Amino acid sequence: MSLIAIWIDSSHAKVFRFQPDGTAQDEVLKPHGSHHHAEVHGRNHTKAEGDAEKFYHQVAEHLLREPAAKWLVMGSGLGHTHFVHHVQNHHARHAQNILANRTTDHLTDGQIKAEARKFFVEQGLIELPQTT
Repeated sequence: MSLIAIWIDSSHAKVFRFQPDGTAQDEVLKPHGSHHHAEVHGRNHTKAEGDAEKFYHQVAEHLLREPAAKWLVMGSGLGHTHFVHHVQNHHARHAQNILANRTTDHLTDGQIKAEARKFFVEQGLIELPQTT
């Protein structure tokens, strides 16, 4: 089973894929062709909101390349919660991939990895090597 930690807001996502030994590979995803300016886009939605929704869809599709992966979703604003709602509403059969959704401060990559590693260890999903 793959384990993925994702720190996401409406403008970018940092994705960390964890190995069974706790090491992580990382990548940054940004919206494709998004301009985030507030043009009117429908009755109660701005273009920026529409762009964010497209971005959440792109991120979900990217993560679902590994359909059995389990995800820890993190973020500092509402973006991570909007992403979870997007998955629940548009990729419902994969909503169980989300193990937890956590609000955090803006974290460095090292802090994100440390938080995720701690979470996955607490869940019994990875085992850190014993130090002597």
